[in-house]
Amino acid sequence: MVTVDALLKSRGDVRQLLDLPHGLIDWSDPNEWIRLEVLQNLQFNDFRVSDVDARLDFVSCNFSRCLFKNLQVENHFWGSGDIWQSCVFDRCEMSGMIAPMNSFRDCRFENLKLLNFKPHQTLFTGSAFSNCAIQGLHAQTIRNSQKRNTEMDLPRGQLLFRDCYFKDVDFRRCYFEDVIFERCTWDRITANECSFDGIISDTMWWDTQTVDPFAAFLGDALELIRQKCGSASNAYLEFENYVIDYGAGRTRNRDFSACLYNHRVPYTETQRIIKGLRALLASHPF
Repeated sequence: MVTVDALLKSRGDVRQLLDLPHGLIDWSDPNEWIRLEVLQNLQFNDFRVSDVDARLDFVSCNFSRCLFKNLQVENHFWGSGDIWQSCVFDRCEMSGMIAPMNSFRDCRFENLKLLNFKPHQTLFTGSAFSNCAIQGLHAQTIRNSQKRNTEMDLPRGQLLFRDCYFKDVDFRRCYFEDVIFERCTWDRITANECSFDGIISDTMWWDTQTVDPFAAFLGDALELIRQKCGSASNAYLEFENYVIDYGAGRTRNRDFSACLYNHRVPYTETQRIIKGLRALLASHPF
């Protein structure tokens, strides 16, 4: 039997540590996976996890030939410095993931929904993505230069896809700056409301974008203000002017909130929209 308590202070191969039998080990206890704990320096071979809300985090762990199915994950799970070898992620919904210095080797991602993925020094090599929806990808740069994935071995870039296969994948509201694609294969890919500034790719697999992800956010925010305050309100009119100026290229300043905190917008109006704006920000890759 696998329990979090048995692994918290353990290091090494989990099968040997817990004297587990040969074959696939099912570790799908929802009460175990919902715990907010960090497991470190462990090796998991041939494990299956399904139908859980995953709140465990893993640091410097190795996973080999593991199956993860129907997982609901928010902010946790892909901790720091993990290696995922020949693993399958099937019908998982994951949001707020970061995966710093993680390496995914020969993995499969099927029917994956990935929202607001902010990786740092993250590598996918020889992996396949099929029927996936990826929204809000935005690679991050961390000031501590020592936090690097040595497997990437590149002078630039924070997210590297090497020898990967993409089929029926929808990218939406993604920023591809510092994302590298090397020798990847593409089949029926869509990209909408994305920014490709700063991408490094040996193949142009995307179409010209008519709207960038920040402009898409502004459209959502303007609609929120209309619903909360009305189209005749000062908040709406001020924000609408800012949206028009940004769309026309008259401003590149992305401090969108500045137009709401001036003497022309009443405090009562800003109070009506502040919670909604925070929720929108949480779902966009800034």
